[in-house]
Amino acid sequence: MNTDTRFSLVLGGGGMKGLAHIGVLQAFTERGLVPACIIGSSVGALVGAAWSAGHSPEALHEIAVNLRRRDIFVVAHADMAFKRMRSPALFRREPLDELLDRLVGDLTFEQLQRPLIVNTVDIN
Repeated sequence: MNTDTRFSLVLGGGGMKGLAHIGVLQAFTERGLVPACIIGSSVGALVGAAWSAGHSPEALHEIAVNLRRRDIFVVAHADMAFKRMRSPALFRREPLDELLDRLVGDLTFEQLQRPLIVNTVDIN
């Protein structure tokens, strides 16, 4: 691919397996390919946001190898018990919030180094 060709990079979901997107970012970086826009869903949105916030693929790899599923996906037992299984989520949101804060901090979409689109759904 010509490095002058404009393209968008779409990163999908897949839970912890979606961290493989970091290898894609590394390959693009090594070839001097920079997407005009990054579009992400689920873990692809996390990886895309972290890269757009300025983390290198190498730094993201270091973070990823130290992540453990049990540290991110913590079952919300108390919520389910007290709300009689009507909890809005199966997992606690705090661990994911902490990871997002570590990856992006207080940056807004406008402050990111690369344009980022994240799809969301409000099921309420």
